[in-house]
Amino acid sequence: MSQLWSPAVQSLTPYIPGEQPTERVIKLNTNENPYPPRQA
Repeated sequence: MSQLWSPAVQSLTPYIPGEQPTERVIKLNTNENPYPPRQA
């Protein structure tokens, strides 16, 4: 399967997610929003 990937793709480092809080806190990712969609 690794033959299908180019050398540039093979050299990429994988994404390592950030540390989550250990308290009773909900941490949102950058693409998340606590508010519902706006009604037009």
